[in-house]
Amino acid sequence: MREILTAAGVGVFFLMGSVCYAQVTPNLSSGTTAVLFTFDGLNTIRADNFDGGAGFKYFLSEENAIRVGLQVSKASSTEKTNPVAPATGTDGKEEGTTFGISLALERHLSTARVSPYIGIGAGFSTTSTEATNAVTGNPPPAQGVAKNLDGGHTIGGTFFQGGSTLEVFALGGFEFFLTEEVSFSAEYRLGYAKISQKDEEVTFGTTTTTTAFGDSSLININSSGLFTLAIYH
Repeated sequence: MREILTAAGVGVFFLMGSVCYAQVTPNLSSGTTAVLFTFDGLNTIRADNFDGGAGFKYFLSEENAIRVGLQVSKASSTEKTNPVAPATGTDGKEEGTTFGISLALERHLSTARVSPYIGIGAGFSTTSTEATNAVTGNPPPAQGVAKNLDGGHTIGGTFFQGGSTLEVFALGGFEFFLTEEVSFSAEYRLGYAKISQKDEEVTFGTTTTTTAFGDSSLININSSGLFTLAIYH
């Protein structure tokens, strides 16, 4: 068994070596497209979609490319009631929805196998939440409805906070082509983000209480081990 494992390790080593040292010349031109994915985190390489959704890249010329990321996330959960007769019940429910889009322009400084690039980008996303509480009684009382509750909701392991985010950023990174059709890239981002929390609305019967919240902003450099895998076609 040890000999088999050793042989397998040697085989993988030479395979990776042949890929890394093979002569690869990217074939990029106007109209070249790619599908993008990200690996989030170096310690727990987790396959995920580009910018939390679907990502695409389109080359305007050999050196210039535009990429678009679309984000769609929707989750819901139900809180069941178990009323004892003659009482009846109405189940509670939590819902969260996020829509977002990002756009970036890359300027490649080289068209070789290792291609450094710089660029600019912007993104916008909006999230809404709604929750109703479970009630029991004979008859059951009216349910309370909370929209965009302060503190947010975690639904199915995903956190939703009612609000919107607008960001602009400069970027710089490197794209490395494993083959003519497959590449990995990593980048730094220096960005500004403005976060606006939506008003909280809590309704019981005919009474609605609205609470307004302020905005916040953030300027930072982001290089949190984010790698992008591109599949060209």
